[in-house]
Amino acid sequence: LMIKKKILIDTRNLSLLDGTGIATYARNLAYIIKDLNYEVGLLLDRKKNFQKNEKLNEINFYDDKHNNTYLKYFKNLKELGDQIGVSSAVKPENLKRLQDNIGNSDSLALITDELYFASFEKLEGSKQGPTLSLVVAGGWIESLFIVTNLAKYEKNSVVVERVCDQKYTLDNLIEFLRKYKTEESVASVLVKFEELQSEFSKIEEKDADTLEVKDNTKRILSGGKNLIATAEQYKHIVDKVKIIRNSFTLTK
Repeated sequence: LMIKKKILIDTRNLSLLDGTGIATYARNLAYIIKDLNYEVGLLLDRKKNFQKNEKLNEINFYDDKHNNTYLKYFKNLKELGDQIGVSSAVKPENLKRLQDNIGNSDSLALITDELYFASFEKLEGSKQGPTLSLVVAGGWIESLFIVTNLAKYEKNSVVVERVCDQKYTLDNLIEFLRKYKTEESVASVLVKFEELQSEFSKIEEKDADTLEVKDNTKRILSGGKNLIATAEQYKHIVDKVKIIRNSFTLTK
């Protein structure tokens, strides 16, 4: 059995920003090597700071545009997770699942939900209720901040209706925070969330139209309450969300 030999081509000069003519030479050389029935390999080189984590090294090596951002976020999240004791909730198999599903938004959403609840249970089980309440509050306000920045006010907008529905989530979240209001850090967040609750309380609540849909197997009834916000009320909510969120992230 004849083993096919491989010839490596040093590609360092191919990454130069200014043309040198060597790129054409290297390509022609690769074609000739292949025609001679050798396997062509490329020897890559980058000046990078490598980590112990192989997956991070791969991102760091190939993603020249975003690698610093990825690594910074990963490092910061790891440090924060270590400080509040939730890093152990993320197992190596979780990280592998995340990598295997890059580009699959549905799977990523499911995996991140699982990690969230695992972290929740970790904090709850270790009697870190105040920390848990702050984690939940921070995650909720950040999500609402992103949505309200993307969803501009339009009458009868489904997205705006979903934002208004967050009034009920906020009510439950405030009750959760009140359980730990003796903690100074929680008490200060509670005050801010109660101010936001005051803005949500101005939204008018109307009875929804009752609709009946029938098919061969079941009958579906819809109704309940609808929250209807004016443009001004929505703006006040958006502004208050931004103020609270920026107070958490220390941004203006």
